[in-house]
Amino acid sequence: MSALPQYAPFEISKAVSAHAIALGFTKNTDGNFEFVSPLASQIEKFFGLNLVDELTFFTPTGKAGDLFEIPVSAEDSQTDRLFLVSVGDQSGSSARAAGAAVGRKVRGKSTTVFSACVVSEIKSFAISVSLGAWVWNLKTDKKKEEPTIYVASKDAQEVKDAASIARAVCRTRDLIHTPANIKTPAWMGKQAEEFSKGTGLTVKIFAGAALKEFGGLRAVGGSSPKPGPRMIQVTYQPKSKKKSAKALPHVVLVGKGITFDTGGLALKPAAGMEAMKSDMSGAAAVSAAVIAIAELKLNVAIESWAPLAENMPSDTATRPSDIITIFGGKTVEVLNPDAEGRLVLADGLMKA
Repeated sequence: MSALPQYAPFEISKAVSAHAIALGFTKNTDGNFEFVSPLASQIEKFFGLNLVDELTFFTPTGKAGDLFEIPVSAEDSQTDRLFLVSVGDQSGSSARAAGAAVGRKVRGKSTTVFSACVVSEIKSFAISVSLGAWVWNLKTDKKKEEPTIYVASKDAQEVKDAASIARAVCRTRDLIHTPANIKTPAWMGKQAEEFSKGTGLTVKIFAGAALKEFGGLRAVGGSSPKPGPRMIQVTYQPKSKKKSAKALPHVVLVGKGITFDTGGLALKPAAGMEAMKSDMSGAAAVSAAVIAIAELKLNVAIESWAPLAENMPSDTATRPSDIITIFGGKTVEVLNPDAEGRLVLADGLMKA
């Protein structure tokens, strides 16, 4: 998972120890360009530059996310380049475009960037920096290279909150991209436990005999040679100042978790089947969301349910016309085994 933004108050001595410094600019009503952060003047003085002159060399349009790189050098500084980044109209969407541009610029590189791009919409910018820098791979021949990005802000909490949100999205992406021979339902359960450490969350994993009443989940996952299906419950209960915890809003999220979907006996065409490793995106999203909510310490009681199974063809696979009993006792006729999502979600929704 890519490095997440870190909070740092702007100090010229710390900034110039970074490999690169990112500065935001905008186009004013007169059609002229100006740098939005008052910190830009310190950078100009330190490197002996006129930033507007340097910028106009590129004939910028002012479109949010445009990024121009210029080389710099100064005694006692390892900074060798500046990223001049357009922040457009300085709205939230423009901040996101600027952040993504900075993240993509250093994606997959072992480099340090000090960003003084925006003075407002810090959270939107910081989230997008992480998402832009995100890389997934399973290469083991060398250490994975990742950038370190510091976001200058007067509000440390905004950047910390952004990191929690970005971490949840990046974790979800990591899980989705992991191949199915690794991310079995049992493996997904271990990931939920690992990610929840230190958050105050309660993680409960149903397996084996504990799945007796989950007929939909067993019907789908019973055909897999892997350790078998799982039902994962992640619960967050905030420390409320109210007299009764029942007064808190209570939200339940249920997400589909088919770690690989062949279609079962209703086998899918080979073309495009490789994408079916992502059929557990819903489960990854709801689990990561609860973890992020716990880190953000939101005042809402929330739990996620993730029914996890592989949908494989075998001699134990569910047949078209089979009748199963889902959680709660309702019977369902399975006309198409490739409708596995509604079967596992039926169990999750009824249990929740």
